Amino acid sequence: MNPPYVLKADGLAAGKGVLIINELNEAKRELKNMLVDAKFDGESFVVLPEAKDYKRIGERDTGLNTGGMGAISPVPFVDDEIMVK
Repeated sequence: MNPPYVLKADGLAAGKGVLIINELNEAKRELKNMLVDAKFDGESFVVLPEAKDYKRIGERDTGLNTGGMGAISPVPFVDDEIMVK
């Protein structure tokens, strides 16, 4: 996996539920804090499926920005090889 590493706590976390980390060891440490050391609750987590957003309203990213309203999940072109990466 390549950075950035994004960790997202499920539920309310007082504005502290998303971490964007560039160092793998730091990301592993924070993940342990979240899941094992109960930084949040240590029990509730969800592995989210892959997703692809389509920000522009037109074909081939033309037109106005949708503000993130155009997204699809699961992504049809993602296979096991891509998920391993």
